Amino acid sequence: MCEQEESNEEKKNRIFQLVKKIQLKLPKSQATDITFIKHMHKCVSKKQIWLGFENVSKQWVIVKEGKNNPSWIPDLDLYYELETFCDLLDLEQDSMLEHLPVLIDVRLSETQNQIITKWLPLQFNKIFHNHVIPCFNRRVVCDLIQIVKYLHRNNIFHRDIKSTNICFDTSGKLVLIDFGSATTNDISTTLSVCTVTTRAPEQFQDAKSAQEYSAAAGDWWSVGCVICHMYLGEPLFYLKDTETDIPTQINFFLSLLHSECGHPKLSKVCPEEIYRLIQGLMSRQPDVRTQTANRFFLII
Repeated sequence: MCEQEESNEEKKNRIFQLVKKIQLKLPKSQATDITFIKHMHKCVSKKQIWLGFENVSKQWVIVKEGKNNPSWIPDLDLYYELETFCDLLDLEQDSMLEHLPVLIDVRLSETQNQIITKWLPLQFNKIFHNHVIPCFNRRVVCDLIQIVKYLHRNNIFHRDIKSTNICFDTSGKLVLIDFGSATTNDISTTLSVCTVTTRAPEQFQDAKSAQEYSAAAGDWWSVGCVICHMYLGEPLFYLKDTETDIPTQINFFLSLLHSECGHPKLSKVCPEEIYRLIQGLMSRQPDVRTQTANRFFLII
């Protein structure tokens, strides 16, 4: 997840080594016969996402498929995601790994590349379209914070935490997905890597004079956005005309969140301890966000 410039040949060799290392760590012939069932959606990048059925292991899978450019370099999101999976496979067994996507197979050819993961049936947006029972909300808050803490302890920074990147398995266990923007470097200058509606205030800079920011603090801001979405039943910020709309929405939201009267909607639907958590995670000061997350403890 290095952000330094590499030549095409270096990237190609790096990816070959990554795929080889990943395949050695995975059980053989995990995804030998996939029937593509449904085209889920095409992302902003060139990758496409399919729902498929693996006929040998009899399981549903998600296939992320990227087309290589003429220089034979894979889509950048898949490149980052390959590196993250490689790092995750190196980690010692831990219960937190159950909250991360299950990699089944990786395929690489001269024309395209695929990352195949286990399909998760429940999406955050569908569950939290309307308010759900409070005890489940609190469980999700705890799980999400513990997962992000675990990643940060292992020097993995997601950089695109949002509601569409959160799913649940059939037992209700939260799983954080899509590591196509991840990095192992906490200090970043890449401003547009995170989805604009969950992007931290310090990432709205002039690209020509951009200053370094903390990827960890950016993750915690995004977690705050997700928690608000969960309790409000809708996204906190909306992209209207241009990206410049979002800083204006952020300014207005923060003026209410930190006011003496509190945010009129959140203060009604959030328990006091969750409201205080949101205040800390969505502070303008990046250090306060990280400190808030580190101090976090909630009895379910």
